[in-house]
Amino acid sequence: MSVSVRGPSAEEVVAYVAGADPDDVADLLEPLAPQELCELVIELAKQVSMDPAISGGMTDLSPAGICTTAINAAAAAFGTTPEAVLSADRHRPITDARAVAMAAARRTGLTLPAIAAHFGRDHTVVMYAAAKVADNPRLDVACGRIVGQIAERSGVAGPLASRSGVLQDAELRRHIPEAEPASRGPAVATRRPGAPR
Repeated sequence: MSVSVRGPSAEEVVAYVAGADPDDVADLLEPLAPQELCELVIELAKQVSMDPAISGGMTDLSPAGICTTAINAAAAAFGTTPEAVLSADRHRPITDARAVAMAAARRTGLTLPAIAAHFGRDHTVVMYAAAKVADNPRLDVACGRIVGQIAERSGVAGPLASRSGVLQDAELRRHIPEAEPASRGPAVATRRPGAPR
């Protein structure tokens, strides 16, 4: 009967390495088999990707996480608080921050209902906010910066995230076919009853 002695688990090594002297870590890693070293590297990678200080502050890539990041960035850019952005306050800096946050979330590829749900609003409010931002160069630039921050922190962005709102709208319009007038035969002039001839 042979008894195999297994080294510490990857989680135990990670916990030990966090506060250990580098020489002690080398002594700990020396007896590990290649498979155990591989498990350790995978566990360390998981820990690094989940640490906000290392990953740039964004670990939640859900719609709520992206909206929260957009809200925090917009609040900071407009000198307000995330709570105010989510409130019903109608002061200009707050409404601008709210519109920019909604538009930024939309430009990362989130759906209108997902954004609206996070803000506690209707999806048409998000549509209005995106149009407002696209029509205002100052807000459009702020939105572009926030989308860039989200993309940089998460490595994920929508297909048109790097373009301005105006360019996005132009891109979308380019793919929408023009409606052709329906042909009903020769044009016939009509007049209202009682209108002078």
